[in-house]
Amino acid sequence: MKSCAEPTGCGEPISINFGVLGRTTVNSKCCSTELCNTQNVPAYTNNTPNSHKCFTCDKEDCTKTMNCLGPEDRCIKSFVTAGDQTIVIKGCATSNVCDLKPPKEILNTIGMELNCFERNLCNNAKRAVQNLFLLLVSLIPITLFPGHSDTALCTA
Repeated sequence: MKSCAEPTGCGEPISINFGVLGRTTVNSKCCSTELCNTQNVPAYTNNTPNSHKCFTCDKEDCTKTMNCLGPEDRCIKSFVTAGDQTIVIKGCATSNVCDLKPPKEILNTIGMELNCFERNLCNNAKRAVQNLFLLLVSLIPITLFPGHSDTALCTA
């Protein structure tokens, strides 16, 4: 596909990886003069596992973990609504998927919500309840030993 685009994030690979449900990648090359996009761009092929891990779903079981690939450095959790049914999908993505507003707006128009998390395994289904518990537990060391807490919370 060839088109015009905003220069933000130009040339950075985009990857959304839902594990067994599939991975979508976009590789781009940018130029700044008229009709300069005549070259073909090779497919994005970085499939090397990195150190980032996220939850993924296999049918209705969303407790399995996966290794993120290439530059995927975010855990994602998506809710897809079709009619009166909502499905949860989890996986990995590159940070530029999470940072750009237009993709989120487009996803919302097709009934899809996307949440991104920086830390490993932070796209768990029990995030809200678990975060409240972790917050309460993390306050104990801060209260008893100010400045000596290593507890990290998952934040969107």
